[in-house]
Amino acid sequence: MKWLFWPLLFCFTQFSFATKYSDIDNIGDINNIVQDDLGFIWLTSQQGLIRYDGENFINFSSNNQDWTLPFKWVKDAKLIDNGNLLLASECCGIWLFNVHTGQSSEISINAKNKKHNTSETLFHKQSFFAYSSDVDQLYAQNTATNESKLIANNIHIKELLKTQSNAYAINSDDVFQITAEKINHVLSGSITGATVVANKLVVLTKNGVMIVNEDNSVITKTLDTALINATAHKNGSSFYAIDANNQIVHIDIEKLSYLEHSYPAIGPDKIDYTFHDSSSVLWLSTGKGIKRIVESTAVNHLVGANLHSSTIELIDNQLIIGTYGHGLVSFKTGKNIFGESESNTFSQRSKFIYDSVVVNNTLYLSTFDGLWKYPQSTQRLTRIDIVDKNQVILGANYSKGKLYIGIDGDGFLVMDINTEEVIERVDKTSNLSSAEVLHLIPVDNKIWLATAKGVDIYDPFSKQITTIFHSPAHKIVSLIADGDKVLAASMGDGLYVFNQQGQLLSQQGSGIQFTSLSKINNNIWATARPGIYKLDSSNYSLNLIPGTESFSIESSVKKFNDSLYAPHEGGVLQVPPTEREDFHPKVLITQTTVSGKSYLLNKSITLNSANDVVTLDLASLDYRPGPPKTFEYKINNGQWNKVNNSQITLTGLSPGDYYLEIRGTNSLEQWSKYHAYTNISVAFPWYWTLQMRIIYLVIAIGVVSLCSWLFYLRSKSINHIYQALRNDSKSKGRAALNVTRNLKQVLESINSESTPDFDIKKVLEQSIEELTNATKAEEPDALYGKTLEVALPYFVQYMHRKHHINIKLVTELDSSKLSYELQADIYKIIYEAISSNMLNHSSRNFSISMQDFKGKVWLTIQDDNEGFTNYQSRISFDMAMYYIRQIASKYKASVNTFNNSHEGQGSQLVISIPLMKLD
Repeated sequence: MKWLFWPLLFCFTQFSFATKYSDIDNIGDINNIVQDDLGFIWLTSQQGLIRYDGENFINFSSNNQDWTLPFKWVKDAKLIDNGNLLLASECCGIWLFNVHTGQSSEISINAKNKKHNTSETLFHKQSFFAYSSDVDQLYAQNTATNESKLIANNIHIKELLKTQSNAYAINSDDVFQITAEKINHVLSGSITGATVVANKLVVLTKNGVMIVNEDNSVITKTLDTALINATAHKNGSSFYAIDANNQIVHIDIEKLSYLEHSYPAIGPDKIDYTFHDSSSVLWLSTGKGIKRIVESTAVNHLVGANLHSSTIELIDNQLIIGTYGHGLVSFKTGKNIFGESESNTFSQRSKFIYDSVVVNNTLYLSTFDGLWKYPQSTQRLTRIDIVDKNQVILGANYSKGKLYIGIDGDGFLVMDINTEEVIERVDKTSNLSSAEVLHLIPVDNKIWLATAKGVDIYDPFSKQITTIFHSPAHKIVSLIADGDKVLAASMGDGLYVFNQQGQLLSQQGSGIQFTSLSKINNNIWATARPGIYKLDSSNYSLNLIPGTESFSIESSVKKFNDSLYAPHEGGVLQVPPTEREDFHPKVLITQTTVSGKSYLLNKSITLNSANDVVTLDLASLDYRPGPPKTFEYKINNGQWNKVNNSQITLTGLSPGDYYLEIRGTNSLEQWSKYHAYTNISVAFPWYWTLQMRIIYLVIAIGVVSLCSWLFYLRSKSINHIYQALRNDSKSKGRAALNVTRNLKQVLESINSESTPDFDIKKVLEQSIEELTNATKAEEPDALYGKTLEVALPYFVQYMHRKHHINIKLVTELDSSKLSYELQADIYKIIYEAISSNMLNHSSRNFSISMQDFKGKVWLTIQDDNEGFTNYQSRISFDMAMYYIRQIASKYKASVNTFNNSHEGQGSQLVISIPLMKLD
């Protein structure tokens, strides 16, 4: 009995998608409506100044502690330069209000009367005008002189308006030109309304229209009806007004001729004020509240009485409507097309028609009582016995001589259209995702199935069923093939796009309840609850057709006489197939809240910590009715993220700078080309502030500099070692150094006036012998198995004989207590120190002292020059010092040098070597 719920479901859906109105529409006593340069709507009322963004409003008044004004009742508002509104208050004169910040400031005009009821205000040519209705006085204040002046007394004014050149005061009988000094009469008449269009003052009268040019010349046009409440069209070349029959008229400003428009009738309400905004919405202020009406090219046709249209088909150049419970009805006449005999043949259940298809001028009907056909040639209604009686046929689709039929609760079948025989049947015992098959289409020799729980593919050759997509929450109701893609529409999850292999490629319009897909002239149309959508062929994005958003469409659209027709519960909707020009509203951050403190609009945000909370309220300033607008944002050019409930909340942001870009849709679910932007800067913790980072940088530079200097010293040291090795091995061998030294001594001896203390001849002979390698004795550069007691005296004699230097040896050390390795190392120190000093510094007299004191061996070597003074240097040293350091490091010995040259004692090398006990 599930078929009994279908009519109820459709009825409920129709009402659930009625046009949405917000609380703003229920506010009465609206005196004025203004749209600022950003696109916000501002309304003046007894409740205060109201800013509206299409979804939410902010009320500025003395009763609002968050957004306060010094008064409550706002009588008038005029938009002036620099983002300000000029407000007229009921009790406190006129004020400047900044629409970007919400701040206000008083304009002091005639201070003694500022408490009077100011009902109209204006700013023109550096002068403020204020009209006090309590005393019927018009004041002006010249901003250049800051002087106030009463320019009119005992005068009644209904409205103050201005063009580029002139300012005007208007009442029911007269129009006056006003300046900061005086008031001049322009025209008289029975005035019913006025507005400014293209820098011309439009004055409505009971007899027609008067146009006041910039030179105050007047053009009069008599009309066949009286007009009231004029408002300029958004393009500034025409205006709207309301005639005596409460119908909207559209008039060209140049020719004063009527223009076509698509606004519906406004009903019997008395209209106090009208306004036309940038999204082509007409705002009508009544005593009961605000009415907002939009142009619509969609025409709703009421067919018959209490008929619920479910399908529509074109047959024999006429539209036939399938209904729930009333069978087939002619669109033209609204009457049942069956005669009495056919009506008797058509069972009561079969009059509930779910789907229909036309094949060869024959109408096939999917009903709650099986499949029926109605040939136009015979106009005889018959039932095709391919399913049991009372079985509900959910969908029928024709392709290449075959009719593909879905059955409620029992799978599907394929029927040969010529023989009316079933050539393929898959029932509920098969591996279907659901036995409730709502639609099916052939694609590439396979059959795609839309079921109550997903999308299946049936292979007629292998008899295999593959479920490619599960949708347990929402039914898949329609399929359509488009090139190498297959589109599936669901009742709640939008539109799915698959390739022919069954892979899901994308999803569009999440949340929309689609009812059907159809292709007309290579365009894909999707019907939904509510609205009709046209799909963009490049990416299958959805574009809502204006005027259809209030209708719950039941089935696919059909084209007839250059229009599209779609059935719905209240009749048939007719829409043109062409689209109107897209409207791109501004997408704005309407309010910024940082840790509980709110700001109007957008601002650069600086957070002290990651714990602060940022809330951004968003709006797309399109005031046409439609589905809720969608917003997305991305951070630092990352991926787009969806926004829930038109509000972004951010917290826990890491320290750093963030750049947000926000986009939104208009009322037809099309993305606006205008984006909103904001910057968020999250402060770093104290240890990572700019000052601390500077300190860290200075420290880092110091550390790097120190390390660089140490590496530099190390490289110099290593380079010196390499250089010393090269010099020792290449040109400064011991033989060359000895010969050089000997020759210097000979030269000194010859030049000396005293008798030389050595034999010059012998020295020369030794030099020649060393150069010619005549001397075969080995250099005593090591112990060679001897002890210190033996080796050191021999070394002293050798150095005296070979190099003619004097060495005094003093030892108080028992070398037998030392290991042989230590003795060898001590000898190596003595040999290297004296040899290096002798060769490089020309020292001739040395003393060697060795002592055992406090567990250490103290070795002291002294020369008669300054040869040991450079031994502490880490850069300028020779190989001898390198060996000495290596040995000292080996025994953890200390190396010290002393310069006693100022006392005539030369320099000293003192080394203390800790003794280790021998086993």
